[in-house]
Amino acid sequence: MNLIYEQLLKCIREGFDNDDRKIIADWMKTGKLLACDEQFYKASQLYYLDISMGLPAKRNSNLIKFPDSCLNGFEFEEVLIGLGIEKISWDDIQRDLPTDASDEILPNLIKERSIFLGIFLNGSCHPEFEEKIKSRVGKIQFYNPSKIIITCDYINYKESIPNYYDEESNSIYYVRTWNSIKNINLGDYLIDALVLDKSKISTQVLLRFLDDDIEDVKDYLLDNGCNLEDIPDEYDNKLLNEDEDYNVNTLNIEAEAIHNDIYNIVSSPDGTGDNINYWGEWGEEKAKIFYETLGYKVQKKDDFLAVGYDFICTGYKGNKLYSEVKTISSNQPMIRLKRSQWKSMCSKDKRDNYELIIVVHEKNHLIEIIRVSSAWNTVKNIFSQLTQQYKTEAEYSNQVEVLLGFQQNSEGNTNEIIFNWQRLLKSIEHSDINIYPEGVVNSDR
Repeated sequence: MNLIYEQLLKCIREGFDNDDRKIIADWMKTGKLLACDEQFYKASQLYYLDISMGLPAKRNSNLIKFPDSCLNGFEFEEVLIGLGIEKISWDDIQRDLPTDASDEILPNLIKERSIFLGIFLNGSCHPEFEEKIKSRVGKIQFYNPSKIIITCDYINYKESIPNYYDEESNSIYYVRTWNSIKNINLGDYLIDALVLDKSKISTQVLLRFLDDDIEDVKDYLLDNGCNLEDIPDEYDNKLLNEDEDYNVNTLNIEAEAIHNDIYNIVSSPDGTGDNINYWGEWGEEKAKIFYETLGYKVQKKDDFLAVGYDFICTGYKGNKLYSEVKTISSNQPMIRLKRSQWKSMCSKDKRDNYELIIVVHEKNHLIEIIRVSSAWNTVKNIFSQLTQQYKTEAEYSNQVEVLLGFQQNSEGNTNEIIFNWQRLLKSIEHSDINIYPEGVVNSDR
């Protein structure tokens, strides 16, 4: 099938003549394509979901299965358009949007932190801009329902989604806590609803200003050359939600993660494995499919260039991500970062859009994909919350649980950074850490 799709795309881009159109029209009357339930059905009876919606097709027998390789999502959409396959867009989706659970938490937080938006976008305190943000917040309706259900009856589609922005009514809906790992899309919604310039502030930075401790936000502003001299005294050493964030979610995670501690307590952490090249390429292919499912165009960078990342991923709106992929066995707690990767992750021009993708596997079975957005700032924030981590199994004056360390590279001529991903990325809730079981987009953590 992959070869057929590649040839079709080539023909489409070269242009159809009348004979080609007739051949396709005749084929569409009886021809069959593979659906998401792994069965073949008449192509004329199948549909596909608009890529920009980011909705999972799962095993729906009415939806065409996108190929796992050869073409990315955008290229395959060209094929489907050329064949005349009907697209399901938001206009075809029915939405159950409860309005009986108004939310005050997020709008109040935005108003309280509007000072940081003003400083970041203007270089220093800007009271007029802060008042403009507060005014725009007042025009947005915020809701926190227990569920958001979307359906499309004629393809028998029903899905629970974590958040939604109704542009017509200027209403934002989200399930559970606003900063849960599922609600990262709120950054996009807020930028649109607050009428902010996406070229000046990214969704990751906006969410960081809302979610990070005040001192971390101030450090970030200083790193970006902002002037904090006129910041009111009330913001000095004020840490919002530090104790509140340590809640039942963290306690639940403790029980789930504690069995891994025996692997985390090590005297000589490694992060390597057998057949490194094979598994590296295997993991990169899984990560490429993952990004393409999210609607990104993925460009692989040559490892010999040592640019510090594996992929440049371009979104359908033109936004770019720099992604470094680490493939690791589920029983190995450490990943290795080369100097070029660490420098790129920390660099001023990339750190807001630099991502770590950790592909966790057992042999050829993909266990999960961990996506760490704005990796440098996220890592700093995680270290600021070390007091919220569950108790180590390393006993006093005996063993040490390693979180971050050095080890020589394979040639012995420089250091590489060893990073305990099992402890630091899986033991605490963070809006910029998303975990996808079996690499399935929109799956539960």
